[in-house]
Amino acid sequence: MSASVLTAVAWPYANGPRHIGHVSGIGVPSDVFARYMRMSGHDVLMVSGSDEHGTPILVQADKEGLTPQQTADKYHRVVAEDMRALGVTYDLYTRTTTRNHYNVVQQIFLALNDNGYILPKTTTGAVSPSTGRTLPDRYIEGTCPICGYDGARGDQCDNCGNQLDAADLINPRSRINGEKPKFVETEHLFLDLPAFTRTLGEWLSSKTDWRPNVVNFTKNLVDDMRPRAITRDLDWGVPIPLDGWRDQGLKRFYVWFDAVIGYFSASVEWARRSGDPDAWKRFWNDPETPIVHFMGKDNITFHAQIWPALLMGHNGAGDKGGKPGPYGPLNLPTAGTQVLLDALIDGRKQLEDSGYRAQSCLVVNTDGYKALNRLVHGAIIADEKVKSVAKEHPDFAFYEGKKHTALYFARAVLPGVAFKAKLMQNEDRSALDISDAAFATV
Repeated sequence: MSASVLTAVAWPYANGPRHIGHVSGIGVPSDVFARYMRMSGHDVLMVSGSDEHGTPILVQADKEGLTPQQTADKYHRVVAEDMRALGVTYDLYTRTTTRNHYNVVQQIFLALNDNGYILPKTTTGAVSPSTGRTLPDRYIEGTCPICGYDGARGDQCDNCGNQLDAADLINPRSRINGEKPKFVETEHLFLDLPAFTRTLGEWLSSKTDWRPNVVNFTKNLVDDMRPRAITRDLDWGVPIPLDGWRDQGLKRFYVWFDAVIGYFSASVEWARRSGDPDAWKRFWNDPETPIVHFMGKDNITFHAQIWPALLMGHNGAGDKGGKPGPYGPLNLPTAGTQVLLDALIDGRKQLEDSGYRAQSCLVVNTDGYKALNRLVHGAIIADEKVKSVAKEHPDFAFYEGKKHTALYFARAVLPGVAFKAKLMQNEDRSALDISDAAFATV
């Protein structure tokens, strides 16, 4: 493996305290990975930040009587402090409202546009009849016209995986207040995803070390790609740097477009802050440097399809060709891990969307252990697969004097399972001593 390793951690939304799934599946595993790589002698850069644009911020701001910027400021501080209290060793935890991020996003967009991967298109947009505000696709749900799943979002169906348009949903409704959205014509800019069909397909076929379900899921998406909107009718977001667009007060980049570029913009910001503005290049321009993403399972589409397409378009490496943008040929993702706790939720796609939300401080606050136990108990009690696996392996061992939270969870969820205890041996204590000592140098 290369001497340099980029650890790219998913960006939490700054519209409230983060949920336990973010901590257990992204925050802690990414930190463990980064610490291990540093201990192994690698040059590690671990970056993330708060995702602060889009309608979710506007909705939360309305609820609290704040401006979008005040809302983003408030919850960025909350999330950043939670991560600090957890001891997560980010080299930089930033945000998407910085001038640096705006500039990088606009430069990536201009490279895509110059290479012919951006299309203007008149489309149908959803508007709330009661507020007159644009409703993003993710805030509209209804019945999927393809598989009949009642609960499909306006951008895609999580049941069959197909990309959708909100106007195609059967019985569409707002997830904010339940009203039926009004659909109006509006002009937007689209990423020409079909122009990456061959190159994305070839790239995915090369990922023999990825999980088969991730590769197969993404290949199915690639086989049926359509242009995807990258702008929205909002006044909160990154401005569009094109004549005829930059002066439109209600046109901004779609939040998914600017947020996913955050992995790169954060690296550029880190380099500038380090005193060496070109330091990011060894992580993004060296083809031998691996980029490992930590993300939720619902983000496979963006990390295995959308983000690689954006990078290819900037590099001039899509089916239409082109020339590298201002940052030179940028590396594509090498690997990715999914949130584990999310996968255990009984039929739920995200802890946050399902209401399983709690401040991360529960993890670092001893008094919060009971609340955390109740939270996880409620999340996985219905999962028969977890129960059956544990019942088949009743000889789980635990060491005296150690609070193994995973064991506490298992015992709370599986009261009928007998867990055998054993005392630590000398080699066990030696291994723990070595592990504890290592943290002092990482």
